[in-house]
Amino acid sequence: MANFSTHLTGAVITSSLTVAYFFNDGFVDEPINLIPLSILGVIGGFLPDIDSDNSTSARYVFNFLAIALIAFTVIELFEILSIIQIIFISILAGIFVRIIVFWIFKKLTVHRGIIHSVPCGVLFSLMTTYILQMSPFISDKVAVCAGIILFMGYTTHLVLDELYAVNLAGLELKSSFGTALKFIKIGSMLPSLIIYSCIILLWVVIPNLTNLLLDLLSLS
Repeated sequence: MANFSTHLTGAVITSSLTVAYFFNDGFVDEPINLIPLSILGVIGGFLPDIDSDNSTSARYVFNFLAIALIAFTVIELFEILSIIQIIFISILAGIFVRIIVFWIFKKLTVHRGIIHSVPCGVLFSLMTTYILQMSPFISDKVAVCAGIILFMGYTTHLVLDELYAVNLAGLELKSSFGTALKFIKIGSMLPSLIIYSCIILLWVVIPNLTNLLLDLLSLS
């Protein structure tokens, strides 16, 4: 299994190249979006390890989610509630994600389970696109690009884990080989069925997703 610094380097390289490609072809036309999109790709490179109880990636990801929820809460409630009420609700929201949701997540997941899989990367990608499309400040094109960039970072993590499961010196495979870059969870089909069902649901509810992906494929 690749270490934290290797995953970080891989995610930075992959996300930067993907962002540069989209910007060069005009799908991302605002330079101000380049850095946030690159960061999102790096976050994608951490996501597969959030199922590890002692993972640095898990702490970083849930810290980021807590901060993002706090920011979203402030923006949505700014013109509705008083400053004191907004601060109180924002703190509760941050605590809920960072402590309660994180604890529940650790109880329900195991390392190298369904989280370490390609379909879960697709699910996180679609979730990212769906959430960003709800923002009035983000175009549908940028939201789709964000989902793809996160998926590239996510997949890079899985590929690196598989590469590090190959012992080149002894020309043999480690026991962890095949546990990262997979499409179903061996031994129990329920987690895989849930993931694939969520993918289908999001694919249906995300507006104009198929057309936007076709536009991306048509880029020269």
